[in-house]
Amino acid sequence: MRKTFLITSLLTLALCFSCKRNFPPVIEKLIPWMGNGVWVQTDALSQPSSEAISRTGFADLVAQFAPSASEAAQEAVPQIWLYARDSSAAATADAVQAGAFFAVQGEFVREVIFTVSAAGLRRPVFAGEIAAIAPGTEVTIELNYEPLPSRPVDEVLLFAVSESGLRKLAGRAPAPGRIEFSEKITIPKDGITLCAGGRRQTAEGPAQWFYTNTIKILSKPRPKS
Repeated sequence: MRKTFLITSLLTLALCFSCKRNFPPVIEKLIPWMGNGVWVQTDALSQPSSEAISRTGFADLVAQFAPSASEAAQEAVPQIWLYARDSSAAATADAVQAGAFFAVQGEFVREVIFTVSAAGLRRPVFAGEIAAIAPGTEVTIELNYEPLPSRPVDEVLLFAVSESGLRKLAGRAPAPGRIEFSEKITIPKDGITLCAGGRRQTAEGPAQWFYTNTIKILSKPRPKS
């Protein structure tokens, strides 16, 4: 009887421990109109400057991806593309607050979509969103974009973002005729913050860039309030 109780107790503890470590992945900060919105373009580089956006690190990405923006030709200053539920002023403001945007220098791509997918998620996680995914889970990261004719992307890159800056996880030239980039990584024990970008070298001067807002992956769900 004692042995049975001990074995049952150990199995229960092991199951509880396993459940805590292997929790179902969930999107914690969800942008409700994703997949059912429109692209809205703005030249206002200062637009994504609210407290909500600064927490994503986007302002730092502008400086790190495009350090030459203030020194090079002014036409290379990044433009911000928002993914909003519609083109109204209210929807645009909501998209800024949600972090649903990317930036591009030199206007050589449109409709940049950055996602993270994992088994158990009901849909991919998009730029500006936050998800909780168990450490050790393999996820698929995808970057899709629409290139402008005769303005090819020379290199696409995937980065981990931290307080110390950007760390390149992957980078390569797009395959001919392809407009997407896919990479698999395993979520580390402390989670990870990701962003992606692309580079186009020009004959006239410095390289042009596009870059996404971040996707933040937490290593455990937030406590329910």
